Amino acid sequence: MPGDWALKPSGISADDKFRLLFLTELPRTATATGIATYNGFVQTAAAGGHAAIRPYASKYRAVGSTASVSARDTTMTTGTGVPVYWLNGARVADDYGDFWDGTWDAQASSDTRLAGGVAESSAFRHWTGSNANGTARPDSLLGSANVRYGQWGSGTNPVSQGSQGGSGLRRMLALSPVFKVAAVASSSVHRHMPETGDAA
Repeated sequence: MPGDWALKPSGISADDKFRLLFLTELPRTATATGIATYNGFVQTAAAGGHAAIRPYASKYRAVGSTASVSARDTTMTTGTGVPVYWLNGARVADDYGDFWDGTWDAQASSDTRLAGGVAESSAFRHWTGSNANGTARPDSLLGSANVRYGQWGSGTNPVSQGSQGGSGLRRMLALSPVFKVAAVASSSVHRHMPETGDAA
């Protein structure tokens, strides 16, 4: 992507890589058993969100676990990885290890940014179906009767805070592919680097 891209995080330079995270504006139930349903949900949100991310909407992944896939696998966040930032906002984590360590650098912020750039409450809960480290949580997966949710704020876990009935309505977190800043800033250069093996 170009060096002057609208959503390039502050402090990111040429050849740097990063990913963007947002919370969907609309909530949904967590009763579906397939990860493709949740990926489609966040992709639709990205396609209708900030103009700068619409071309990459199909590469976004839900931060969630089902019986067939864990959040860390569907989002391809194993290994060292790259920094993660809120969409048009602050840094969430320094790398993938930091993303799954139970705390986020900006988890207590009241400015977490939805797809359209609207601020969201710091006390909000969102479906994940996951343990804090991004692995599937067998007793409360997406698609289960009770589903794990994450929450940010003082003393909370952004990925695995508690569980409740999956028929309720909660929003979801969406993670972008890996973006790389082009060496030469030009509006004619649009380059992104999604991880290999993207799931539907």
